[in-house]
Amino acid sequence: DVAAAANRFFDGGVPAAQAAAPSCAAASDDVMATLFRTLEDVGRKLAERDQQLDTTTKVCEVLQRRLTELETALAVADANESERAEAQHELHAVQADAAGAGSSDRAGEPNRDGGAQISSGQLAPALLTLAGMPLHLLRLPPPRG
Repeated sequence: DVAAAANRFFDGGVPAAQAAAPSCAAASDDVMATLFRTLEDVGRKLAERDQQLDTTTKVCEVLQRRLTELETALAVADANESERAEAQHELHAVQADAAGAGSSDRAGEPNRDGGAQISSGQLAPALLTLAGMPLHLLRLPPPRG
């Protein structure tokens, strides 16, 4: 039995047997060869596991980086959405003010679209507010000419 021979070898029982009988030397060589093969196999398996661990670590780092980028993109999108909502709210307020002022100034005189006329003095603050935002975030219809 190889396991029993290995245990005897490490317990110190084999060297005494080697001195007593030369046939034990052959058994000791077999045990040593088996132990070295076992150690080589374990070394190969450990190297494979180490490589798998390195690969897994790299994958985790990439996933962590992508998650951080996604969180940043979502934060920017949320900020842009709130800015867009504020700008649209201001635009609606200016349009409502302009509609109220236009109806009192012109006594219900609608423009060709059926809406109230907006003076350039009332539209300027809204345009300045909107000018600082990227156009793709505004989603306003283009002006009609």
